[in-house]
Amino acid sequence: MKLILAALVVLVSSVVADASQVKVVVSATSKSSSLAAYYGTQLTIQVPRGASVKLATAAVDPNEIDPGSIVLVNTSIPADQTIVTSALSPAPTTTDYDTVSLAVTSVNGIKFGSLVALMLDVKPGVSLSRYSKLVNLSPKLLSYKLFDANGNEISTKLAYENLKTYIQQ
Repeated sequence: MKLILAALVVLVSSVVADASQVKVVVSATSKSSSLAAYYGTQLTIQVPRGASVKLATAAVDPNEIDPGSIVLVNTSIPADQTIVTSALSPAPTTTDYDTVSLAVTSVNGIKFGSLVALMLDVKPGVSLSRYSKLVNLSPKLLSYKLFDANGNEISTKLAYENLKTYIQQ
């Protein structure tokens, strides 16, 4: 029994060690049964030290995020009726963190649930042990706002946003 368990741990560790991307999914949740949708959000994510944001290669702005790094995952809104904007703010010093600002708006409303996924690259040389994943690859949601159809901010008593992080091969 102990031998089988040890083999299972080795298999799981080897799968994680091959990971090359961190997928950060932004979700919104309603706390009120009367609040079925929102129409926009602005949020700021702290990029973990062990990850980096892929930048657009032929961009005028050197901090423009590659469009393929931000994926709309909420199927309740048509992509052609949704505006997604993003910006990278590089860390001012080596002890600070990069941040990503995202804004998503839709005139048709957005159902609560998963909204967008931000794909981050794991930096070369980053250890992917269980401890280092928590330290090096866990982004933080620094701020967020949700907006109603009139552009008014929705109270955090009624709805909130959170992040889920996945390590991908």
